[in-house]
Amino acid sequence: MLLSIFWLLFYPTTFFSADEALEQLMIQKEIAVQQGDWHAYQQTLSQADPFYIQEKKRWFQDVVRTIEPKSFRLKILKRNQKAKDLYEVWIEQSYQKRGEQVTVRYPLRVKKTARGWKDHDFPFQSVGDGRIQVYFTHPFLEKEAQIAFETIELAQKRLEEKFAWVPKQIEVKLYHRPEWFWQSVKPSLPHWAIGWHEADQAIKLVGGVMEPSELKASIVHELVHQMVSELTNDNAAYWLQEGTASYYEKHLLSAEKEFVNQTPHFLLSQLEKIHLESLPSQEAAKYYESCYLLVGFIVQEYQEVALLRLFHHLKQEDYIDQDSDQKLAITALRTKKSLQKSLAISTQQLDEKWLQKRE
Repeated sequence: MLLSIFWLLFYPTTFFSADEALEQLMIQKEIAVQQGDWHAYQQTLSQADPFYIQEKKRWFQDVVRTIEPKSFRLKILKRNQKAKDLYEVWIEQSYQKRGEQVTVRYPLRVKKTARGWKDHDFPFQSVGDGRIQVYFTHPFLEKEAQIAFETIELAQKRLEEKFAWVPKQIEVKLYHRPEWFWQSVKPSLPHWAIGWHEADQAIKLVGGVMEPSELKASIVHELVHQMVSELTNDNAAYWLQEGTASYYEKHLLSAEKEFVNQTPHFLLSQLEKIHLESLPSQEAAKYYESCYLLVGFIVQEYQEVALLRLFHHLKQEDYIDQDSDQKLAITALRTKKSLQKSLAISTQQLDEKWLQKRE
């Protein structure tokens, strides 16, 4: 097995015929996952898209942590040549997770580069202007892609006015099949999730399942996640991420909606400890609502500048190269300390004040 990895790393797929190279590429991916070797897996990816590399890095870490790695298999079902050095390859991916067999079939673009044949993500179509690019997996999502592009243009300008946030790049990926969306994120993602963003990745959504107004709100929600990650060096607590995203999802482009403070399902002292991604959908909805109410109260009581100060303090902390779900305790502690610095208030005091001011 080690000799196989050695051969594939140092004698790249350039030396094989196209059919052989595609098979060898899948073998290299399979062995890398089975051995938990991110460096070997990374060699199978195109280096042209930093977002995709980061997405696959988080996917890989989750796969190794949550499935039975030795059970991971990839099988080529069919291959369609699209150009001289470009194939669309249909894959059957399977593995065991908690004793259950999981199988998903999906397409990949595979291109020949100077370093051999490489995985170039799904065969997307796209609309955009370069700085904002929206990718989609089926032509019937083109209208939604255009809505997403226009929503991001407007929302980003509003966020720039409020927080001086000017991102270098914004990418959105719309999937017409939920299992492709889940596969693109990570195996442990709860199936109630239809939207996603993590630091240095594209925004991802299941397309074709939302009304235009819901799609716009979801796009704003995920865009705010990107903003918070960039303004805090990805140090914001999960509750702060979800609360800020949920607050501006409702109020950024809908000025007529007035925030009304209500009794939350969870207090801040509870939100800090809750593992959102392990919750069933009904409990997750309560979590989101509580985070929304908390951030809404902070904005109502201390103004938006309080969020800006909070983000500023969090950005002074070192970056932790982990998925948000895996650094939950650390970011909660860092946010607690930053709250004390920016608002001069403890978690307990904020909880008490929050409950006193509810309507």
